Parts: sequence; C-alpha cells; structure tokens
Amino acid sequence: MPDRFLSDRLPYWLIGPFLLLFAATMYHRATDFDDAWFAEQAYFFLRDGVVRSEFFRGVNHWEERIYVFHKLYIYLLAGWTRLFGFSAPAVESLGTVGAALNVAGLYAMTRRGVMPGINANRPALFGWTVLLYVSCGLVLRYGFVARPETMNAAFGLWGYYFLSTAQTGNDRPTGRLVMAAIFAGLAALTHLNGLMYGLAGLTWLAWQRRWRTGVVYGFVWAVVCAFYFTDVLLDNQWARLAEQFRYDPATRHLFGWMAKLSTLASFHQMLFHNQVEAAITILSVFVGWFSWQYDRQSRPLVVYLLAATVWMWLLTRGSSKYYMLLLLPYTCLLAGRAVAVSAVRWPRWGQRLSAAAVVLWLGSGLVEGSLLIGENQAPIVHERTAALARRMGKEGSTVIAPLDFFFDQIGHYRIHSLSYYFLLNQHEYGGKLLVPQFFDLAAREQAAYVITDPKLNMAYDIPNSAPERIGRYRRIFQDDWNSVYRLEQ
Repeated sequence: MPDRFLSDRLPYWLIGPFLLLFAATMYHRATDFDDAWFAEQAYFFLRDGVVRSEFFRGVNHWEERIYVFHKLYIYLLAGWTRLFGFSAPAVESLGTVGAALNVAGLYAMTRRGVMPGINANRPALFGWTVLLYVSCGLVLRYGFVARPETMNAAFGLWGYYFLSTAQTGNDRPTGRLVMAAIFAGLAALTHLNGLMYGLAGLTWLAWQRRWRTGVVYGFVWAVVCAFYFTDVLLDNQWARLAEQFRYDPATRHLFGWMAKLSTLASFHQMLFHNQVEAAITILSVFVGWFSWQYDRQSRPLVVYLLAATVWMWLLTRGSSKYYMLLLLPYTCLLAGRAVAVSAVRWPRWGQRLSAAAVVLWLGSGLVEGSLLIGENQAPIVHERTAALARRMGKEGSTVIAPLDFFFDQIGHYRIHSLSYYFLLNQHEYGGKLLVPQFFDLAAREQAAYVITDPKLNMAYDIPNSAPERIGRYRRIFQDDWNSVYRLEQ
C-alpha cells in the first residue's frame, strides 16, 4: 500500500499545492526586463505594421525596424495583447500559455509517445512527469514572464512527440514526421535557440540510421525556418539584417573564436546557476544514466535529450538560466518513466540517489516560489507608472525612463529607456559615463523628464543620493522606488 501510494497518488496530492504556489507568485508579479521590451515590439507591430523600438532609439537602427528578434513569439504576443490588452499581467500570461502547452505535450507523450507498446502504469507516469514540471523553480519563475522559452519548449516537445510516434519500422517518411519537422521549425521561429530541436531531430534519426527520413525531415524543417527571413526578403534588407545580428548587444560578444570558446566554456554556469538548475542537472544525469543501463526502451529519449543538450551548448549565446526550460520536459519525462517503469530494476543505491535528487528538486521549487513571493512586494506597476505620470504632465514629450514605464504610458509619452544609456555607457564610455554627462545627453535629446530605476535592471544607475539639481534638470519627486527629474527651461 505505501509503495502504491508513493507511485500512484502522491504526485497528484502534490500537484495542487504547487499550482497554488504558482498562482501566489503571480499576484502583482514584479515585472521582468523583457516584459516591457517585448511588449513594446508587439505594440509597434500592431500600431505601425513593423517591429521597431523607441526604447533603444540609436541602437542598430532599431527605431526604424528590427529584423533580428524572436519573430513568431512577438507575432503571437501581438495577437495576444490585441485580445487582452497591454497590461503587465496580460503580457506575462503568454508565458503561462506556453507552460500549459508543455503540460499538454507531456500528457500526449505519456499516453503514447514516450513508451510505445509497453504495459506501463500510465497514471503514475503522467502524475510524476507533470509534478516535476509544475514544481520546477524555473517554471514558477518564467511561467509568468514575457519570454519565449516556455512557448519555444512547447513547440520543441510537440515536435519530439510526432517524431517519436512516427512509424519506425522502416525508413519511409510519414505525415507525423512532417509534423515533427514543422513543429521543430516553429520552435526556431519562436527563438533561434529553437534550432537545437531540428538539429537534435536530425541527430536522433541519424542514430537510428533513417537516412531517407532524415532528408525529408531536414528539408521540411529548413523550409519552415526560412520564414524567419520573410520580412528581410520583402524589404530587401539583407545588409541591415547582417549588421543588426553582428552588432546586437546580445550577440556581439560571440564573434571571434576566442569569444565563442569562452561562451562554450561558461556553459556549466547555466547547469549549476543556483539550486534550481543544479537540481535539474543532477536529476538529468542520474535518471539518464540509469535509464540507459536498465531501460532499453528509454534510450531514444535519452539520445534526444543528450543531442538537444549538445546542440544547445554549441548554439547558445550565453549561460542564462532560463534556457534550461528548453531541456526541462525531457528530464521530467525520463524521471516520470523511471518511477512508473524502470526504477525497480535499478540498484538500491541508484534508487536512493535519485530519490534524493527528486527531494532536492521539490525543495528547490519551494525555495524559488518563496523568493518570488518576496520579490513581489514592490508597488503594482500600473499604479506606480500612473502616479509618476500625474506628477509629470506634458503628454507627448520625450522621457527617459525604466522599461516598465511602458505599461499604461506608452500611448502618452515617447519613452527612451535607461537601458539604452546602460548600453551606451558599456560600449561607448567604457563604463565611465558620469551622472552629469548623462544629464547633458538627456538635455541634448530634449527629454522633458528623467525617471530613475531602483531595480537597476540593466539600466543606467542614477543613485538616490544624486543632487537635487544636475545640469538643466531639477528633481521634482523622490520616493523609495523612483526619482523624477524635470528639464528646466
């Protein structure tokens, strides 16, 4: 009875509390850097018909048009905000849709894809797989943020579902294989890191020596990926595309062999960034190793996870922890399968280590959820931006402000971001742009107001201890969160 409770019922008892914890972290969630940055791109796409940015006017001609961006994600966000508006919760909730699509993909995989033809305890398999996903600290943190990773991972997971359920008895392409290639292509259109799924699929097919199938898969995948260049082709702006990619602040550091080797060497920082990523990595290693040894039918999944990890390592531009979301569903599937099928065949010490890894995983999720709730003590973003705007006036003027001033104010002001000046400081001033110099630049731009950012979320730092008068600007308001400086005539 205890064994049956642990395998069949315990995960379902725990899923509910973790979903409640996730809901608690959503309550007036502190905005992320990318919430407003991606929302602005969607805003101008809806308003002007092109993706561009006033936040970063002066960077790579982004104020005219951006050609290097998370294309499918921004188009989806534009459609989402057209339906639900540009409030912070509406923008952030698209990440929750991506997380829900991952859960749907995990359900499909546990019903058919992950272990075809085996008499498994499918309720236990689904329960543990979903529990591990919803309890992961990365899902708690980024399942309600305007970033493309959850949607990217969902497209990749559905691609693997169709790939793993396509006919494997011969080397003949099928409709499911075509669907697998299409979803892998959609993942790449959502975020270029999604290229890892198509490359992992090709590696997986090569491991199975399905060469003819691999050619068809690769062709369909490449055709879907080519839609990334549609806007460039229509505008005939290939040189601008190359320029924006070469000098994008997110990728400019990758050019040159030494720079790329340095990035590859830092990959471990993502795998062990904090207790959450360490728990994912440790469980992946233990479950992957023992599954390969004691569960032959899990080997295709292990190969795909390993291939996806290697391709992500080769493609990645950095060691950002949220990239682990792209691998997360496969770790959950392997661990869920281990509980439902193969762990009884493992050596006792392996079972104990894996049980400890699961406890670490669940504990890290609780810690991350608690940290999120603590971070959400800031004033609600709409109330804060409205209060700042009431003190300013002069609608239609240029303001230099934190990115989250976007919410409720994008239609009232032309917002140039403090993040632009952060980049300017890094790349043009060697990190030595003094506060008086910054205000001189603001005056040349005729910025009517400057609003400081207390979070320093990749923003130029104007400390609260700065003088009341700086150049042509005078501070008209200050609290624990922001200061407002007004241009004096």
